[in-house]
Amino acid sequence: MNLKNCLFGIFSVLTFVTYSQSEKSQGTKSDCTITEYKIDTNNIKELGEFNWESVYDVFENNDPSSNINLQVGFNQKTKLKNSTIESWNFSISGKTSELESMIEKSKNMISKMSAAKKH
Repeated sequence: MNLKNCLFGIFSVLTFVTYSQSEKSQGTKSDCTITEYKIDTNNIKELGEFNWESVYDVFENNDPSSNINLQVGFNQKTKLKNSTIESWNFSISGKTSELESMIEKSKNMISKMSAAKKH
């Protein structure tokens, strides 16, 4: 009976050792692509103080060749020199690799609209 117990023990250990071997799990790659980001406010000061670094974070997992759209909107009556604007918005489209220039264009447009409002 001692031999049966030894063989059963060896067989059990071999079974458990073999079964406990596992494959390395491969990391999953996200296929999610963000194609549009919209900033919408009724306070021009908020647009001037917007944290543009957050836009980089939104598009960080995109493929550099994917098309994206950046939209900025202002929803408040604005008096300019000779006219009144109910609201305004603009949209800039391009590739993810062009995000830096898209952000710069947005900043320039916002500063121009802010300056026009002050006059």
